[in-house]
Amino acid sequence: MEIFEKVNLDELIEKVISISTMENYLDIINKPPRVKVYAGLGRTIFAKIFGFSMVDYYMDVETRLKAHLLSKIYIHEQLKEDTAIKPEVCYDYCSSGCFETGLFGMKACFAPNKEAFVDASDGPMLKDYKDLDKLKIPDFYEHPLMQKFLKDYEKLKELVAGRLTVTFPAWTRGTWSLALFLRGFTELYYDVYDNPNFIKELLDFLAEARISWDKQRCDFLGKKPTDLDNWFSNNYVDYRFVHASDQYSDEVDGNLISRDSYKELIFPSEKKVADYYGRTFYYHSCGNLTKLLDPLATQLNLSILHVSSWTDLKKAREMTNENIILQKVMHPEDEVMHATPEKIRSQTRQILETVPDRKLWICADAIYSGDVEKVKQWLSIVKETVAEYS
Repeated sequence: MEIFEKVNLDELIEKVISISTMENYLDIINKPPRVKVYAGLGRTIFAKIFGFSMVDYYMDVETRLKAHLLSKIYIHEQLKEDTAIKPEVCYDYCSSGCFETGLFGMKACFAPNKEAFVDASDGPMLKDYKDLDKLKIPDFYEHPLMQKFLKDYEKLKELVAGRLTVTFPAWTRGTWSLALFLRGFTELYYDVYDNPNFIKELLDFLAEARISWDKQRCDFLGKKPTDLDNWFSNNYVDYRFVHASDQYSDEVDGNLISRDSYKELIFPSEKKVADYYGRTFYYHSCGNLTKLLDPLATQLNLSILHVSSWTDLKKAREMTNENIILQKVMHPEDEVMHATPEKIRSQTRQILETVPDRKLWICADAIYSGDVEKVKQWLSIVKETVAEYS
């Protein structure tokens, strides 16, 4: 805890403000390169580096603020990736579905050295089909979790005293992902065959609940859902400045569900959400999206598509229009932490040759533990290879 306890909040704020004015970060924002490279370190990495507890991170606003600022400074000083350091902080609570499930009454679990996770020890919330009638659309102002959010958000603004922009979280968990939390993985996949109408009703309800909640959020912030600047960055301190229209849907996976079932059961609710915002700024899934790219990548008005280790990059390029950024995400173990320099160079060249003409992000993503020096090595080799290729 020594590093964390000794830091001065005001000094951290001023340092981040100073860093954000540097020419290289302004260039990244105003003249972004075609290919960007990012590390994607998780909160638990920074907790280990700086010595703060993840319990305190989620429970104490000042701890969260200091951690966020220290992480920005670390990215600037140690990683030198293509993240644009901006003079802003977020109210960060969005971890592994804890926020959205919390709006429906599920509890989050916290531990000093781990990410927060949803408590499913009592089994799924929707144990029976009739339990769907018990779900209520959460109220932005009256829900107990939202009352905590609103109180902590005001405290965060007081701490920065107008020196930094403070962003407010939005609901980004995809309908299928949230349904799996509420209904249970095994139960929901049985429902695909046993009661598909229940799935349609559940996903449509979750889409409507998100839209209803977000309308209140927009009123609170004085924004419109279609505003491109109606973003927040409640997930990470790195490159992912998340837009309110994003759909985080790790559980949408073509290895687990057929294309026809996706189109019939899941896609309509995703499309309803996209139509409300007029877009899906970013679609995220660590699953295999290859056989789902039509209609997913063609009808949700995407700006950025997450291309996991399992999704075919060539197919993603072919199925998306030229304006969509392809975020190629490496496998954190096989392709980053345990990859030889030769393997890293070879994989990077292969990616660049597959996508020679599009905006591209290459990311070592979801790094929550392990040797940070390995990540730095990966980052250095990839940036060097990109420069050589360019």
